Amino acid sequence: GPACGWIRDGYNQLHLTVYAAEYQEKKDGLHREDELEEDISNGRLATWKDGLEVWKVNPIFGISYRNIAPYMQENFPDASMVNREYHLNTFHNMLIDVAVSQGSVGLILVLAAVCFLFRRFISMFSQWKDEDFLLRIIPALIVITIGIGSMFVSDIFYINTPTSVAFWFFLGRFWWR
Repeated sequence: GPACGWIRDGYNQLHLTVYAAEYQEKKDGLHREDELEEDISNGRLATWKDGLEVWKVNPIFGISYRNIAPYMQENFPDASMVNREYHLNTFHNMLIDVAVSQGSVGLILVLAAVCFLFRRFISMFSQWKDEDFLLRIIPALIVITIGIGSMFVSDIFYINTPTSVAFWFFLGRFWWR
């Protein structure tokens, strides 16, 4: 009804107001198409390098996820992700995001969980019967696909997106089976 239109219009107005200041601030910055003309990684290698530099400075507990953009602006003003047309607030790689946000402690926990899940998958795979193989393999394949994708787009931890919801839902379905 009409309430949905009002909500959408209100959101759009708020969205434009919030991002207008940021756009004006970075108008003279390096534009994405100019910056990435010769970069086959779409800027990811430079962004990952920025993340590793932050991790070197804060290796144990990290800087927290919500602190990435302000921390980069204050401590690494010449970093690639700060000098773009739009500031980045993520490193577009799940492992680097965790290493920077929660430090080595968080990274070790995530890697341990991945190893544990992989071991569980191998163990469960050998016990599956032919008649329910597809019902069991599909959630595992979805989890694996999203996991691989998260090496190039931050999509499992810290944010609420349809992809992260699908990841956690299918991980639960895989685990339960």
